[in-house]
Amino acid sequence: MTTKVKLNGIERLVIEQILPTQGTILEQIAVKEITALVGIKTEEFKIFGLQQNENKQLSWDKNKIKTEKEFAFNEEHIKVLKMGVTLADKEKRVNAQNLELCIKINQLK
Repeated sequence: MTTKVKLNGIERLVIEQILPTQGTILEQIAVKEITALVGIKTEEFKIFGLQQNENKQLSWDKNKIKTEKEFAFNEEHIKVLKMGVTLADKEKRVNAQNLELCIKINQLK
């Protein structure tokens, strides 16, 4: 069974902040699948107005970055995403950039 979730550009950029960096082999395979699935592709740079300055800082068009795309997550993906949010919360790594994504993930069934 899959669950469809809409993620905007910011959520797709920060999702790695909440994914577990360690775990079982199966959990890390799921992490790899999630990042490959939702990662921003080069053809999307213009869609979001993504740019990088001389200091390697990333910037984007504030309106375009809100563009959402739908993704289908399987049960293992959801389990790992929720585990990541729980861990991020416990370690006090939830911040203004990833808060909305954490809330969205916690609401998944």
